[in-house]
Amino acid sequence: MERCPSLRGNSNLTNNRAWDGQPAWSPDGSKIAFVSSRNGNEEVYVMNANGSSVTNLTNNTSTERYPTWSPDGGRIAFASDRDGNWDIYVMNADGSSVTNLTNNTSTERYPTWSPDGSRIAFSSDRDGNDEVYVMNANGTGVVRLTNHGATDYQPAWSPDGTKIVFTSHRDGNHEIYVMTLPAPSSPGAKQSASPRPAQRQDLPTTIRREAVSGEIRAVLRELPPESKDSLREPNLEVLFSQRFPE
Repeated sequence: MERCPSLRGNSNLTNNRAWDGQPAWSPDGSKIAFVSSRNGNEEVYVMNANGSSVTNLTNNTSTERYPTWSPDGGRIAFASDRDGNWDIYVMNADGSSVTNLTNNTSTERYPTWSPDGSRIAFSSDRDGNDEVYVMNANGTGVVRLTNHGATDYQPAWSPDGTKIVFTSHRDGNHEIYVMTLPAPSSPGAKQSASPRPAQRQDLPTTIRREAVSGEIRAVLRELPPESKDSLREPNLEVLFSQRFPE
């Protein structure tokens, strides 16, 4: 087994007695957005990559979390409960022009930009439990991507923007799934119809899993293209599974 090289030159960038976390690099690597409770509540801050020039971007009495940069570095999406519930917001990188994108009475969190900056994936419980959704970057064209009774959340885009990985509890423990995305809607489109619910009896027999160590499982075959309609969700497959000891 190869040993991981020792990490050297570690630097404390924030060096603050408060809670600092959820760091996110700007696309050009010059700045880092992060969340801090240094002013009494969790807010979104930005600093230079060396830890200097710390600036409170949200400057609000509510709770703000999960900052994520747009690919061009001009905007930051984040989640906030400033309107009484968790919504997805976007602001300019200097903290100006804050806009509520979801404006829903449910809980929306974990925003993440598509590689081309045209869409934002996020999780929401607007239909009863946490599911993965995607919308245009201006908040229009909301589409539900998952439809399952379990919790689906924490989406992340593939570099080419055609797939999303996410965390799900649908198999009884937290696992990583991946799905192929439908074509994006036009910027002015209204909310699209949700995919039909997935049914376990529809799962194709070509999905095969194998126990590796008693705790870890991995899918050995991807879903075949012809199974997409019968699955009733975007072409979904388990990539990795780990069952933690109770």
